[in-house]
Amino acid sequence: TKEIEVRSVSINNYAGRLKCFYEQWVTICDNPIVLDWLQGYKLPFIKIPVQPRAPHARAFQVSEGEQIKMEIDNLLDIGAIKSCEFCSGQFVSSIFLADKPNGKKRFILNLKQLNKFIKTCHFKMEDTRTAIRLFQKRDCAATIDLKDAYYLLPIHKDHRKFLRLEFSGVLYEFTCLPFG
Repeated sequence: TKEIEVRSVSINNYAGRLKCFYEQWVTICDNPIVLDWLQGYKLPFIKIPVQPRAPHARAFQVSEGEQIKMEIDNLLDIGAIKSCEFCSGQFVSSIFLADKPNGKKRFILNLKQLNKFIKTCHFKMEDTRTAIRLFQKRDCAATIDLKDAYYLLPIHKDHRKFLRLEFSGVLYEFTCLPFG
């Protein structure tokens, strides 16, 4: 068995933190693709995205604007986004709020336009009914809530310019894999 060093990482600023554990990953994984992702995920483009013009800044109701500001402040606090300056070749996506089943709102980065430039692999998302059919007598199971798991994977610095949004006149970019 190999010893693995335990490292402490700030809980407050955890976006992209898998890169902090690269040396440990090397001891348990020899997959060059996974190890490359840990150093900064590169979006799998079919071709480099071109955006003739950024989406129009949407006018939000006061309550929506306040909630979006809270979400952006949270993303800044955890290091998932940072403010940035305009650069050539950037891609800015729109943002909005969507209803959640519990009546609250979910912050959405609308990557619909960017996704047109991304290679996709078809997969079927299984549900609990499929999992239950796989169980045999005396099997045990557990669940793990991977809340915000996307945020753990860092985005390569050269690809952050494709994951941008604008709010209240400020341009931001994701430093980690966003939902969308």
